[in-house]
Amino acid sequence: MNEINHSPTLPERDVPMSPSRRNALLGAGALGALGLSSAAVSRLAEAAPLNDVDGLIDVYNVKTQYGAIGDGIVDDRPAIQQALDDCAEAGGGIVYLPKGVYRIKLAPDAIASKCVIVYSNTTLLGAGIGVSVLKVHDDQASGINGVVRTPFGVATTNVTIQDLTIDGNVLDATTNPSGIPISTPIIGFFCGTTPGYGEQCNEIACPPAATCSDIRCIRVKIQNTSAYGFDPHEATTRLLLDSCIAENVGRDGHHDGFTLDFCVDTVVRNCHAINTGRHGFNVVTVSRNVVIESCTAINCAVSGFVVQNGSHNVTLQGCTAAGNASKGFYVVKGTSDNTQVQQTATSDILIEACRSIRNGSYGIQVQDAERVQIRNCRVTDSARDGIRIDRTTAQAVVEFISVQGCLVSSSQKCGVQIQGADHCVIEGNTFQNNGQQKHQTYSDIAVTREPDTQVNASFATVTNNHIVAKLAIRAEYGIYADAGSLKNFIANNHIVGAAKAALMVRGSRGTVVRNNLGRAL
Repeated sequence: MNEINHSPTLPERDVPMSPSRRNALLGAGALGALGLSSAAVSRLAEAAPLNDVDGLIDVYNVKTQYGAIGDGIVDDRPAIQQALDDCAEAGGGIVYLPKGVYRIKLAPDAIASKCVIVYSNTTLLGAGIGVSVLKVHDDQASGINGVVRTPFGVATTNVTIQDLTIDGNVLDATTNPSGIPISTPIIGFFCGTTPGYGEQCNEIACPPAATCSDIRCIRVKIQNTSAYGFDPHEATTRLLLDSCIAENVGRDGHHDGFTLDFCVDTVVRNCHAINTGRHGFNVVTVSRNVVIESCTAINCAVSGFVVQNGSHNVTLQGCTAAGNASKGFYVVKGTSDNTQVQQTATSDILIEACRSIRNGSYGIQVQDAERVQIRNCRVTDSARDGIRIDRTTAQAVVEFISVQGCLVSSSQKCGVQIQGADHCVIEGNTFQNNGQQKHQTYSDIAVTREPDTQVNASFATVTNNHIVAKLAIRAEYGIYADAGSLKNFIANNHIVGAAKAALMVRGSRGTVVRNNLGRAL
């Protein structure tokens, strides 16, 4: 089961994604940018599932042509796989799963834990989420690296999985008491050729044999897996995940709802991670040119959205993280066994118009990363700081982080805290009623030395922020800079109601303070 490992690969820093490129990925042309014809764009972009396929050519109906039963009892994997094999041999087409629950079981001669294999130029099409269901058999004894997947070690292109549910059938005492033990590793969807291969090639020009391309999951729900829900892997280019759901996945506590592992030119939109065993969305292994738009991560066991391991040019736009046990959004260098990944920061990240609500640690944390923009976000009811910018080692590079146009409210500790980071910008934000854990203890904005590494914060710009405290429990200072913060610029901030003082600059060498307005309630 070594395919489950996410071993990072060779990064190379890019310039930030241009607005034109980001808009092209996000806009109406996104499907076209993935190499689809205009006719395919029109068909796949329809809001309703494509149910009437009988009149289409190159359709392989698993029931009427291959004898699949779909009664939730019989093992239908051989019939479904035969349809997929015939489709591939003919050069491609649609393999159609009419309404039914199709029990599937690992092939006796399985290679790389294969189950249902989808080849190039093939669409695996159901009749809708919850209508067409692929469900792992109760007596499945060995792990499955992809209930539905592309072939191992083979370059694969133009694959669509659409309008169906994949059920890993993993045990849940409440909802699925007769399921497979959690110790059996089950991944829902997997694509990629050879995991770990990316370590042997340049990330910009992997050889064709190392890539999958033009892979699409549209209106697919994955549920009840012990390992990953959606796991596109080394190396996948031009990936689209649209209107998909990962619920009750990663039940072993070590896997995510959506993991993008060495994915390039990728769009994830309108997708939802619910009750996952680790993170909701996890962008790893120098993935780049990724847009995650209008997605939600709810009640995940660790963090909602994570970007790490040298991933870069990543945009999170209009996303919501709510009720997760740790962070809402987490941008971090991460750990890796690959030396070159260790030496490369996660960088060029945009978090825009996102919401963090009642998460169990920081609303947004940026750690050991570079060039991160947080814009027009709402961060509320965080169990620690609303936004945290910090480092874990003295050698880490943490710089050029900006927080602009955000509303940060009701954090238990600071509204935003900068520890040991350089060239940060905190501008044009509104801070309301932060520091709720203890009266007169925390600040709305704090710029300080990092206490463990003893690295100073320097060159912070804190301007044009509106800070208000109106509750009985109030922040000690509106803005606080300690002796470990150097050469900052603090100007034109409006501070109302801080418990002790509007502004405190304590031994901060070279700091300029200008035109700030502070008053009591």
